[in-house]
Amino acid sequence: MAGFMLAMFPSSAVRVIESSSSKLVIFDPPYYTFAIQLFIMCAISAVGYFVFTRTQIYQEMRYKWWLPLLIGAFAALALGMISSRSYITLSRDTGKMTIRRWVCGIPMRESEISLSRVRRAAVENFSGARIITVVLTDGTAIQLGNFTDQGGQFGAVDAINQFIGSQSAPR
Repeated sequence: MAGFMLAMFPSSAVRVIESSSSKLVIFDPPYYTFAIQLFIMCAISAVGYFVFTRTQIYQEMRYKWWLPLLIGAFAALALGMISSRSYITLSRDTGKMTIRRWVCGIPMRESEISLSRVRRAAVENFSGARIITVVLTDGTAIQLGNFTDQGGQFGAVDAINQFIGSQSAPR
């Protein structure tokens, strides 16, 4: 049953979706697993709320709006998580690394960095969560996503380092 459920949803792992000598595209997908867990929690809470509205305690409550507001806030959070993603594109044709992000389905400002400024990519770890970081020639570190336990960051970092001609940093 668990394998069937996992097959129903796309992978949440960071992955290389295009790799050629002139272009590298990395996809940082939504965190489907956590978003689906939030949706399930909201559905169970909504059923619980419906049952609770039939009780005497609910009839005597002063502020009846706070429970649906709380359930709605978690549902909005789950919807935002399931529609947030980013693409990291390295192109030899343009000589740039482009980061395109969507937060809650809304496109954010595109960031561009010259490939000549990129020294290497690395994975930062913090309490079991990981993030892809690009280190520039001046020593500045730029984080290319969010700290997650989604997986796939090491493969993406290896692809970036191979594309820019850098040796992989120690893990």
